[in-house]
Amino acid sequence: MFDGAIILAAGNGIRLRPITDYVPKPFIKIDDVTLIQHQFNFINGHNIQSTVVSTKSSFLKFFDDIQDGTILIINESNINGEFIRTMIKEQIRGVWIVLCADVLIDFDLDQLFHEYKKLNTIFAVTPMKSNKFATHKICKKESGWEFADHGDYILSGVSIIDFDKITQQDNYDIESMWKKAMVDGQLSFIEVAPKTWKCYDKVSDLL
Repeated sequence: MFDGAIILAAGNGIRLRPITDYVPKPFIKIDDVTLIQHQFNFINGHNIQSTVVSTKSSFLKFFDDIQDGTILIINESNINGEFIRTMIKEQIRGVWIVLCADVLIDFDLDQLFHEYKKLNTIFAVTPMKSNKFATHKICKKESGWEFADHGDYILSGVSIIDFDKITQQDNYDIESMWKKAMVDGQLSFIEVAPKTWKCYDKVSDLL
């Protein structure tokens, strides 16, 4: 199973203003439970022992009830892969799943892990079929998967990193790292069909 889980919780939540003028996006409540606690519940339900949260120093006062053993990484740079630099520096090893704090998802992580181990790459992303708007669309072709302007798939918000294989980088922008890994044959695509999926990216998503 995965050696640990990383929750990305450093976003400013601009599209959720004015709500995020008062509370950071990861601490918005859905069904009376914060988004980040939903992620902890998901992780705990799959018996993942180690959790890292990438967040901002200004958010720390909201982490009153964070579960024991969770490591907080401070990311002030707004580079969405900056947490990787810290993980490498701290010599954290193994295969880790990466979750976006604002995407609530439910699917079989055991199956995902076994599919990933067959592929033997540094990174994996998890496209799913959807007609929803997304910054990145993905096409599935006979020749393989491609990032594109149009497509029937979007990123589910879950990715994987093998810290036993990754090395120091010049650029920790995750999308740039994926593109380089794709050229090197070190990015795999694992199609998923979640039981449930919801992204809380803008105010209308909360209604």
